[in-house]
Amino acid sequence: MNADPNQTTGTRKNRRPLIMAVTLLGMFMSVLDSMIIGIALPTITEYFHADIALSQWTMTAYLVAMTSTLLIFGKLSEYTGKERMFLAGMGVFTLASLGCALAPTLPMLIALRTVQGIGAAMAASIAMALIIGLFSYKEHGKAMGALGATIALASLTGGPVLGGFLIDLSGWESIFLINIPFGLLLLVTGGVCSMDLKKPATGQIQMDWCGAAGLVMGISGLMFFLGIVAGGVPLTAAVH
Repeated sequence: MNADPNQTTGTRKNRRPLIMAVTLLGMFMSVLDSMIIGIALPTITEYFHADIALSQWTMTAYLVAMTSTLLIFGKLSEYTGKERMFLAGMGVFTLASLGCALAPTLPMLIALRTVQGIGAAMAASIAMALIIGLFSYKEHGKAMGALGATIALASLTGGPVLGGFLIDLSGWESIFLINIPFGLLLLVTGGVCSMDLKKPATGQIQMDWCGAAGLVMGISGLMFFLGIVAGGVPLTAAVH
């Protein structure tokens, strides 16, 4: 027996505040981690006895991974389900955050920051679609305003405010450890209480894999090239 569409719509509307909170929290965490690492760079550089040109890849790797895979995960979410993709991304993000805090070497930290950026891309790629889907056409402005305010708040508080406080309190590891309780709360709240995790009935995945690979390699290669031109240490130096 098929579910009553009106009942399904009503249930989703009742859960709208909770889904909205989960989605905005995930977006806040994704943006926050692109900003908060900046103020920790001197501390991380000193901790690993590295050059600043090398340690800055902890920031660059996250941004490159997130930017180059956003479109890919946005397309894949049509086949996996948007809410499934979002929660899977936050799961990857949370686990990678724990790994970053425990990273024994700088190359390992850079690698885990790449994984964290991929998780952030999985969630951020469809955050807007999730939020807009909760509102009627006339209320799309409200939805966009909430998302924009969340991104702005994360950008403003991510560096000198929250980052400085956490580093002074517990060291650079704390900027990653802070993600874990919020990530677990988000996963439990979203997975158990609010989001629809049913896989949509779709056919075979249709993806321009060559184009997707070209996008990733293009953005990664450009950033690597610009780092060398700017006089930075190539990333391969990290393994020596």
